[in-house]
Amino acid sequence: MVNHKGCLVSGVFLAVIGAVLFILAFALLPHLINQATQNAVIQAVIVDSTSSQRYNDWAGQQSIENYYQQYFYAWNLTNPEEFLNGSIPIFETVGPFNYKYEFNFSNVTFQDGGNLATYTQTKSYIYQADMSPNDPTEVMITNINPAYLGLMFQMAPNAELLDNMPAENLLIALGGCGQMRLFLEYLSSDNFTNIVYFTQNPKLYQEQYTSILKSLDGNEKYFYQQWANSTSIPQKGSGWYGMLVSSPNNQSSNISLSSAKLLFNSSNENSILNEEIGQTLWINALLGDKTSITVLTSELQLTIEQINMVLDWWLNDFSKVYTESYVNEICDIPDISMLGVCQFVTGNALNGRSISNYTFLTQPFTQGPIEIPLLYQYIGLNVKLSVSVQQAYKSLFNESDSNSILNLNGLVNFLTALKSFDTYKLYNVSLFDAAKIIGYATAELYEQYNKPTILGLYEKYGGLIVTRTMDQWLWNCEDGILDFLGVDQPCALQQNNTVNKPSTIFTGQQDLSMTNQIFEFQEQTFLTCWNGSVQVEGFTESGQFPPLQSNPPQTMTLFEENVIRPVQLELSGDSQVQGINTKRYYLTNNSFPVSTTFKTTIPGLVNLTDIQNLPIYVSLWDMYEVPAEYSSNNLQGLNQTYESAQVPLDLEPITGNALYYNLKLQVNLAIPEYSNWFSSNSTFKNIKSNVFYPVLKIGQTATPSQSNIDLLNSQFKLIKILGFAPVIVVSIIGGIILIAGVSMFAFGFKKLRQQKQQGYQAIINNE
Repeated sequence: MVNHKGCLVSGVFLAVIGAVLFILAFALLPHLINQATQNAVIQAVIVDSTSSQRYNDWAGQQSIENYYQQYFYAWNLTNPEEFLNGSIPIFETVGPFNYKYEFNFSNVTFQDGGNLATYTQTKSYIYQADMSPNDPTEVMITNINPAYLGLMFQMAPNAELLDNMPAENLLIALGGCGQMRLFLEYLSSDNFTNIVYFTQNPKLYQEQYTSILKSLDGNEKYFYQQWANSTSIPQKGSGWYGMLVSSPNNQSSNISLSSAKLLFNSSNENSILNEEIGQTLWINALLGDKTSITVLTSELQLTIEQINMVLDWWLNDFSKVYTESYVNEICDIPDISMLGVCQFVTGNALNGRSISNYTFLTQPFTQGPIEIPLLYQYIGLNVKLSVSVQQAYKSLFNESDSNSILNLNGLVNFLTALKSFDTYKLYNVSLFDAAKIIGYATAELYEQYNKPTILGLYEKYGGLIVTRTMDQWLWNCEDGILDFLGVDQPCALQQNNTVNKPSTIFTGQQDLSMTNQIFEFQEQTFLTCWNGSVQVEGFTESGQFPPLQSNPPQTMTLFEENVIRPVQLELSGDSQVQGINTKRYYLTNNSFPVSTTFKTTIPGLVNLTDIQNLPIYVSLWDMYEVPAEYSSNNLQGLNQTYESAQVPLDLEPITGNALYYNLKLQVNLAIPEYSNWFSSNSTFKNIKSNVFYPVLKIGQTATPSQSNIDLLNSQFKLIKILGFAPVIVVSIIGGIILIAGVSMFAFGFKKLRQQKQQGYQAIINNE
């Protein structure tokens, strides 16, 4: 039997529950679901520990899965000869050259409870041959040489102090460092050592020959027979060690007695002991000169094999036994490795004779003596350095030492020490020696060696104007003048696999609006390159911005590493990237205004001169926004349009992801105004100053992979489902329960009423 009263009570209870669920479905539940959805987005964006959901993507994996592209266009100077003669330069762009850009964060640490993240970033660029119409290793580009330009820029201040000397002249003078290195490279070579042996051996041979002949009671015939054919120490006489031509090879030479006598007759012009003609013949034979070999074989009746045996004995066996120790003694050096320095600072290795006085083939020094005292002697001055050979080697000519005067920086430091009278303290060299060495390197070598060498390098490698492959311009530059000067610095416009100093960003853990805002750029909160007056601020270039932006800001600040400053982006309107709704931002107009803070005196040109120690300026493509008097009026080839230079960024506001951007910057070089760089007879005298020359267009863009686009679409779909499905489900369930409760209440109420009416009727009937 049904409990009608219980049905009534249950109906009321279910109706109340149904009504509550129905109300919650449209009131409170959407807020709770929205909060849960926001939390899911935040968890997918915020990286505040190594266990964060998106840590691997944030640390660099996203740059591998998505396509970050760095692309380049080179500016090619098409009329270099006319330009050097004063004509307006004509440029064309060549490209693109496409590279995949990847980055990686290492040494990651989190501070402030995960609110800050510090990392070291490595950037890599991988050539994409299938996406590039040009091969960078084959395409040749002609333009202003940044390496040479940097040298001129660094020379100019000191040149002005020297009676306003042209900077190029100072460069040639200081080129003595490279010239000395070339001298010492030769004087330290095996070829020079052999020349020393050819010079010193005759005297030492005669001494040993006389000693052996005396022990043989003057038996000259026996001596020559044993010298020529004995492979072991002869039984007669003494002092044979190192005096047998057949001994080194353990094979009889079969040189005849007559040939041996001619060979050692110093009055014979073909003799190895003859210092006037014979010595040169034998040196040339050693160098492979066929004419000299023919003369020796004919005049001395020797075979080529016998000539080689004589040379081997003369320069190895005999010299090692007798000459090497003798040379070490007269040079006061511990071993033969310092032989070149001995000749350079004393001339003793060749008995006071300059290597330039020898007339052998391939003689590299035809303009006069290269040794310090002998060059002074050549111009009529008697100069003898007091510094020892060993001290000179250690303090001045040791290439492994950064203070060596064989490189530009070392020579400048030596000159500075001389001016402050500190040469003895810093180099253990007297002021007299220092002054003579500086005079030798910068003045006495100037016309005979420094200037011809520098001009030769201009012709071979180029000076201010160079032609290189695009690969060399970008990554693998080798500059002949830098190498000559011993300047160890990159001359390419880009660097690959660079590891930067640590930077720190806000993770957004405590404040979503600070997500990916930079806190320290390469260990700086205030940028020292701008005198410490500019604070580091803005979002980093990784492409992540604050998520859940229901009302995206009208402007955003981005920290642009290429120009080392914050720049502004301005909201333009709605956009789409592969079907996903985004907000389009552009770099603001007048993006690089005149500023004393940033040392910008010309609109549109970012002055990085003091930072790079080179007159280099960054602009938008084609020098867009740079006034015509500083750009298009001075050269041909620019396409100064907004369409070409615009920098867009498409932001997806829910996740805060930049789904597309295209950064476009240009590297330009200049010769500063009023610069006295070139003399009236210089190759570069007609080049105008205060003109900005375009060198390289740099573009960087990124597009998400299709898998990431699909993932975003599925996440947005899930968010919509999560937003509406629970409301619908709960409201339906609540409605059903409400209806059921009302129905049960009505049924119970009806039955109870019927029972009550039946009770009343029974009472009436009983009456």
